[in-house]
Amino acid sequence: MRRSSVRAHAPPALLAIVVLAAFAAGCGGSSGDSSSTTAGDATGGAPPGDATGGTTSPAAELSKQDLVSQACRITVSTANEAAAIPIPRNASDLEQLGVYIPELEKVQQSGIDQLAALTPPKNLKADWKQLVNLLQDNQRQLELIRKKVAANDREGVKKAGEINPNQAAIAKLAVTLGLDQCASG
Repeated sequence: MRRSSVRAHAPPALLAIVVLAAFAAGCGGSSGDSSSTTAGDATGGAPPGDATGGTTSPAAELSKQDLVSQACRITVSTANEAAAIPIPRNASDLEQLGVYIPELEKVQQSGIDQLAALTPPKNLKADWKQLVNLLQDNQRQLELIRKKVAANDREGVKKAGEINPNQAAIAKLAVTLGLDQCASG
């Protein structure tokens, strides 16, 4: 299957950001991949440029190598933080999901925000923007699941969790951007 071959080349940490929501929705997806990721340098830290305290000046354009390095650090750190959130034993238990999903949203949004703060080289800007937009779309999907959980809508949670059209596109962009070089530990 073509999708599997693309997924095989995407960094596990980036895919973890994409697929953790599927487990949370109880749609039967595997959750074993995300917890096996380890990082040599998975120290979270602030997004690049935050140390200056200013958001008025644009961040310096990164080289492709620096972009990949920083993006890998962010995705591995985000995946590790997400893996540290206790996963509900029963993915159909709305009470457990009601605790888990907001925590997952917070961690993932932080990772997405850090990725969005990176300034890719000009030749990668369009692909980078598309990647961040697709990750943000997935975050909106997780928000929808959280709302379905809060409404006690079991069927809505299941249906919302089954929809993840972005996974293959994100995996393909990860390869295009060079994020398949991220160490998977």
